[in-house]
Amino acid sequence: MGLKLGGGLAAAGNTNLGQAQQLLGSAAEQEQSRNIGDKQMEQQRKQGNTALGAAGGAVLGAKFGASMGPVGILIGGALGAVAGSLF
Repeated sequence: MGLKLGGGLAAAGNTNLGQAQQLLGSAAEQEQSRNIGDKQMEQQRKQGNTALGAAGGAVLGAKFGASMGPVGILIGGALGAVAGSLF
């Protein structure tokens, strides 16, 4: 009778171990997915900052560089893109 009890406990322990390993694997996959999502969001944020900086720089270049014409817009846009990519 003791043999059956020991075998039953070992089987239950193995089942619990298998379930725990599955849960840990699932948690690791979720963490990896979150990390990938966070990296993608950070990339999009940086791209948005660069675009916003370029647009703002172009507007400022057009306003303050009116004597330069299109060259002022280009210079302002380039400087704005560089400044936007820094943040």
